Amino acid sequence: DDPDAFDYRTSVTGYWSNLCSLNRIAAARGGGFDQAAMLAVIGASFSAEMLVKGAYERTIGRFTAWVRGRDLTQEDLFAQYVAEDSAAFLLHHPWPDYPFGARLRTLWTTVPFTTDCPLRAMERRVALTLEWGVDETLAALGRELLPPRPTYVESVVRGLDDADLTADKHIVLVRDLGPNLSLIRTPRRGGFTEAVRFLAGRHRQIIEIAGNRDVLVTALVPDDGGLDLLGARPVFEDAIQSRPGWHRLGLDVRVETLTDLVRSLQAHRAVFEHVYPG
Repeated sequence: DDPDAFDYRTSVTGYWSNLCSLNRIAAARGGGFDQAAMLAVIGASFSAEMLVKGAYERTIGRFTAWVRGRDLTQEDLFAQYVAEDSAAFLLHHPWPDYPFGARLRTLWTTVPFTTDCPLRAMERRVALTLEWGVDETLAALGRELLPPRPTYVESVVRGLDDADLTADKHIVLVRDLGPNLSLIRTPRRGGFTEAVRFLAGRHRQIIEIAGNRDVLVTALVPDDGGLDLLGARPVFEDAIQSRPGWHRLGLDVRVETLTDLVRSLQAHRAVFEHVYPG
């Protein structure tokens, strides 16, 4: 749908509500102040962006969309592409690494100006220039200030064999740890989630992830789906605006039950979305 139909306020309240729930769990397990402070700063920035963007799209953006009618402009289509492309990028890379500046140059040098509705075309170009320009500035600042994070995760797995290593080249054996236990190295972010899916499909058990025995995962769940969470603790729940009839569920999971949970979710039409190894 057009950006003016998005509920920006719910995104803001959802962020803070979920963060409060997660902070209570993290504090009980010895979570540090620095991480909580960083998430509060991110939340303040996110909230400001959503509220400003929501106010703009519900007024000026909505008016130019009404003038345009049902047919999307080239600028609308390119904005949709960048939204989808950046979302896919974030599954595997940090947000500051996304090329907002390059996308902005493409908008002005490659995307044809929509002459059928010049008002909407120019309004979108100005709005996207402001948005992506701010994003590029913040991303550049983040690249300078944020310390580099490891690009891999090490985990302990039970039942791994040579066929697993051959089937998934992203899983690297670090060393054997004893009877039927292996220390492996996998990519972070989306690569780690894919590795967990793979190990679940091979009926392997993960014992420990980066020294942790508990982990946060998210799943996309149909509203009418009866799930067996295998003891996982729900910590937040959000309706998915772009997928009516579904919600995103945050789960506090014991690591040794993780691959069983993945199979249980898949058996109930749910989608194992992401795992956050810490």
